[in-house]
Amino acid sequence: MTTNQEIKLNMYLAVRNFVISNESITKELPNFPESYSTLISTIGEMQTIAEEQKVDKKGFTIAKNKLKKTLITMAADNSRKISAYAKFKGDNKLLNETKFSESDFIRMTDIALKDYLQIIYDKAEANIGNLSGYGITPESQKEFKDTITSYNAVLSTPRMGIAEKSKATKKLAVLFKTADEVVENMDFAVGIIKLNIPDYTVQLIPE
Repeated sequence: MTTNQEIKLNMYLAVRNFVISNESITKELPNFPESYSTLISTIGEMQTIAEEQKVDKKGFTIAKNKLKKTLITMAADNSRKISAYAKFKGDNKLLNETKFSESDFIRMTDIALKDYLQIIYDKAEANIGNLSGYGITPESQKEFKDTITSYNAVLSTPRMGIAEKSKATKKLAVLFKTADEVVENMDFAVGIIKLNIPDYTVQLIPE
């Protein structure tokens, strides 16, 4: 919610408070109760969206980065082990495909990292029968695969958060338009009683 929207919301709340204090008079005005009811429900929706917008979306990124750090450590460790196996076996193709440092992984984009993690896993899996002496086992492979799967699942989460925020922003625009319209209607209704009750000088919308 923007600063201007917050100012408007405060104005709507002031209107609500005014109506509560003067219900005995306003409830008899034409079209006033219906407009007021719409205003109250609209204010409620605005406040709900405002709360949702303030939810810390950074939490998604923190979770992703934590998994990323764990995976980089695991991948670099597996890379050293497979590279050692490939070197001792004289398999230069496997060596070139699997030799990465932690710095290499850190420099990769999130998507590229996921792809190279999968390559490390697949190459280890293809040679699993020969890697137990190097510290890569079916158990360690399962842990590595599960962590890759978790990382892949959170890759799109921050983007989803942004999409939700965009949707909320558009919904707010509609809600503020609705609130403006009903408050204007309420203001016209209040104008009916200004001459009949001289001491009751009120205007919902400042000129």
